[in-house]
Amino acid sequence: MTQQQIKQNDTETPLLPESTLLYHYTSLESFLGIVESGTLWASHIRYLNDTSEQRLIWELFRTRIKERLQHASGTLHDKLMELKAVAANPQDEDIYVVSFSEDGGDRLSQWRGYGANEGIAVGFNPVELNHQCKKFTTKACKSTPNRGAACLRKVQYVDDSKKDEYNGIIDTFLDRGLLDFSTSKFTPEQAFVRGVSFFAATLKHTAFSDEREWRIIIFDYEGGPTPRYRARKSLLIPFIELDIKDTAPPKIFVGPSPHKENTVTTIKHLLIANGSNGTEVIPSQIPYRDW
Repeated sequence: MTQQQIKQNDTETPLLPESTLLYHYTSLESFLGIVESGTLWASHIRYLNDTSEQRLIWELFRTRIKERLQHASGTLHDKLMELKAVAANPQDEDIYVVSFSEDGGDRLSQWRGYGANEGIAVGFNPVELNHQCKKFTTKACKSTPNRGAACLRKVQYVDDSKKDEYNGIIDTFLDRGLLDFSTSKFTPEQAFVRGVSFFAATLKHTAFSDEREWRIIIFDYEGGPTPRYRARKSLLIPFIELDIKDTAPPKIFVGPSPHKENTVTTIKHLLIANGSNGTEVIPSQIPYRDW
């Protein structure tokens, strides 16, 4: 197999060459925690750096419902009025994400935004990441009764000036309406919000498009370990752990710093001490200084 396909709901995401890695940019301190714990930290989506996440999709929905109501009548009008009430005040969903970038692992904008002078970019094989998601879920994208589901998804970037491009997708949700599944633990309103919120977790504002982001999205999380908290600047961020103990990263970049060569050596020793000796550790080639 020379290419990897990852399913995204009922469609296929763009093909990734087998050699493509997805890079998780983080700090030296967080990298040490990843190696020692064998986990990645999935942060609650409301605390990420794009403050428009989740909010953006509901703005698009409210706008589209208003447009369609101008020409709707009868049963369709009643359906849209039901959805208008749901979209007016949607209940927050607890969704957690781990972010990766399909950018080659040594990009200046990423070091500036996430690494400063202590950055690490850990490269993961997307096939292995998808495998870890299935292990977490037990069956891909089907929630288990006592934990939740994890899926790997490619982020789509939304341009505020081109909202019409998304009307077709939004209309799919609106035409489907509030579905009542007798065996579901969710009410029709909850099921609708849940579906939209999950879709929203794959969207970001176009200002972030340089990140070329992919995400592991964890949803329906319940019954597992209580979320923990980490401090980041002015926030305390809830997170949960995703086990990656049997996933060895093929490549790691050490970001620009005055000690990057020493850090490369230390990381090699650290990985060997933790049972991983096949990882290529590379110093950044970008002439950037932030010290």
